[in-house]
Amino acid sequence: MIHYSCDRCKKTLSSGEVRYVVRMEVQATLDDEDNSEDRDYLSEIHEILERQDAMESDDFDETLYTRKSFDLCESCRHALVANPLGRPSPIHNLPFSAN
Repeated sequence: MIHYSCDRCKKTLSSGEVRYVVRMEVQATLDDEDNSEDRDYLSEIHEILERQDAMESDDFDETLYTRKSFDLCESCRHALVANPLGRPSPIHNLPFSAN
């Protein structure tokens, strides 16, 4: 029997309980402002592939592309959806006077 637990709070999820699967992909991108038609795209691809050969494949994959999957309970799913980047609430940063 497969046992699941929440990857965030470590709560054990029973077999009848709803479990939420979160899939996350992180990929490198480069917005190049040089959009000229004179670019040699084949040469650029060739250089990237040469650099890839020079690097170890694990390092290359991890720095340019990462895919992860997490199991969450209902309360952790709610917390993730409410604040996906984990930033502090803006209400705490308001400059109130000490009156």
